Amino acid sequence: DFVVIEDGFLLGLGITLLVHDGLLLITLIAVVFPLEGFDDDETGRATLRGLRGVAVIVEPPPEQMEKDGLLKTEIQTDAELRLRLANIRVLTTEEWLKTKGEPYLRIRVVGVSTPDGVYSYTLVVELSQRVVLERNPSIATDVRTWWVGSYGYRHKTELRRLREFIRDQVDRFANAYLSVNP
Repeated sequence: DFVVIEDGFLLGLGITLLVHDGLLLITLIAVVFPLEGFDDDETGRATLRGLRGVAVIVEPPPEQMEKDGLLKTEIQTDAELRLRLANIRVLTTEEWLKTKGEPYLRIRVVGVSTPDGVYSYTLVVELSQRVVLERNPSIATDVRTWWVGSYGYRHKTELRRLREFIRDQVDRFANAYLSVNP
């Protein structure tokens, strides 16, 4: 067993201190997930207005998480199904490349495990799209305009529950999208 001493985000770093069999384990997750961008708020939702669909990109979970059952293919299928059930168009690669702004919903899970299989993880579901720099319209770049994120702990035998939580976050995106695209 382990005891959580402290957890939280500090300057964009998910820091977890665990005591495991008398040893102090320090887990750092983030730098990969800078905490900037619009949350699920009025401004973030406004950036979704007028989108005619999104591509879905799922980054592969860490290799050990996949071995323990959190599969990229299942996350991809779950996310696309949730969007289709909400009547949100899931763009093919060809459609996405022809869509103004090239919007895509990215799902990222990063996790590290204790020797007993307890994962400390960070999850981000984010919508990015190409935007143009107002002062120099010849410059366009992809920017995260809406996102939700979380972090937590799951034993490797409970990774199915993490998959359910990912589906809930995709539903949160769908609700945000539908609130400005009725």
